[in-house]
Amino acid sequence: MKTDLPMASSLLLQTGVRGRWYGAALLVFVALMVAVLIGGVAGTGSLLYLMPLAALVGLLCLCFVPPTTLLWVLLAISLFAVGPLIYYAKIESSRWLSPALAAALFLPLVVDRLQAKAESAVGRGWPAPLLWYVIFLLMMLISSAWSSPSFAEGVFAFRTYFAYLPLAFVLMVGLIHPNTQERMWRFLLLCSAVQLPFVLYQVLVVARHRINQSALQDVVTGTFPGSVEYGGANAGVAVFTLTASLVAISLWRARRLPLWQMVVVGLSCLAVIVLAEVKAVVLMIPIALVALFWRELGRRPVQSLAWLLAGLVLAVAVFGAYRALYYTDERV
Repeated sequence: MKTDLPMASSLLLQTGVRGRWYGAALLVFVALMVAVLIGGVAGTGSLLYLMPLAALVGLLCLCFVPPTTLLWVLLAISLFAVGPLIYYAKIESSRWLSPALAAALFLPLVVDRLQAKAESAVGRGWPAPLLWYVIFLLMMLISSAWSSPSFAEGVFAFRTYFAYLPLAFVLMVGLIHPNTQERMWRFLLLCSAVQLPFVLYQVLVVARHRINQSALQDVVTGTFPGSVEYGGANAGVAVFTLTASLVAISLWRARRLPLWQMVVVGLSCLAVIVLAEVKAVVLMIPIALVALFWRELGRRPVQSLAWLLAGLVLAVAVFGAYRALYYTDERV
């Protein structure tokens, strides 16, 4: 049985009463030693030595945070803190917030594997999709090593492409309850609808003060990272809103989302896609609908084909909007 307990509590529950007392005493002793070290280093006035200790304190604090709480914090910071800090405050170092929190998810994951080994429970092994993740990781590592990147390039590449890999592992082993996962999906739908006010502000206000007026759609990043002059993750916000609209349609078809909420999310996401001007995402619309209704083609061919036709018409309409908004010639 999996519980949403902090890592420290989960470790203590694996042992008997005497073991729990020993474990609690050990945690208190480690905390006291770290406090003494921080006090000594702070007395020297050197930030260079204080930062690793501060990171260690943060790691110890995360041991007492339930994985579900940690995941909620990760989602909120990733979608509402990192992007605005980079876009408006120009704090580039905030890019490391999300990878650091995601890496902390490895802590409850390791505890869960230790518990599974101690309990020898049936069905607590690694899930089958893990093999494909391992193959993907090996391919990425081999291709990266082939290009002989520097150490700094490797670190930045890992932050960019593998930051949320711990989240995938945590979801695969079932550390997050299915009801909590559905609430998180609904939270992401809310985040997708919130992108529209940010995008409208960026188009109507930020774009006017940009020096380069040739590609105004580059400023459209929503709450995703970016720069007023050099553009940003407009493709990222477009992919995110497309995914959110598909999730909204899926929940509505399963009678788990009201029709008006699906319409609000869908129209908001469509407006963001139009203003972000990402042609590849527009081409993904009919492909995504094919994937969504693939199983329905045999049972409900007319309804499925109607959705696919609507996707094609929508893609053509978005391309027409692109031509009217961003291009003066006849080519899109």
